[in-house]
Amino acid sequence: MNNTIDILHLKIRSLKFRYDELLILLAFLEKKNLIALTETWFSELDDPKHFTIADYNEPYVKNRPKTGRGLAIYVAKGFEFKKLEVTSEDIIGIEITTERGACKNLFCFYSPADRKKEILLDNIEYVLCSRASIFVGNSNIDIIKDKTITEQYKSFLVSFGSISTQKLWF
Repeated sequence: MNNTIDILHLKIRSLKFRYDELLILLAFLEKKNLIALTETWFSELDDPKHFTIADYNEPYVKNRPKTGRGLAIYVAKGFEFKKLEVTSEDIIGIEITTERGACKNLFCFYSPADRKKEILLDNIEYVLCSRASIFVGNSNIDIIKDKTITEQYKSFLVSFGSISTQKLWF
């Protein structure tokens, strides 16, 4: 292994109901170092220990009581990591140390469709100011309707030397 980190991000839309599908998908993919999930839809009653994946640490989760929310990050065994305290309820973060000792931050975010996107940008800016980071997630920005916020989002990412690899929905 080198300083490369392979990441899989999925909008899972209920880990409880798609857990078996996730395991089947992972059986066909090359192993990733990190798996980031949005829209886990966990409730306070769901125990993350019931959703473990072989060769990965227990998932780090952040639950939200409203439908469509919830985040999880799985870290492959062999990677040192620590959980980062993030004040935003829609961002979860970890610091990963590679075998060569390089540290990277990974943040997974979810921005509900009904939330003002400026809040997402403010939250990401706050976290990005700390150090170089990797962001994956679901911004729920409609690039057809929300042209102004789309341009703000793109300009914002460029200003931090970042690019967005989000799937675009048409």
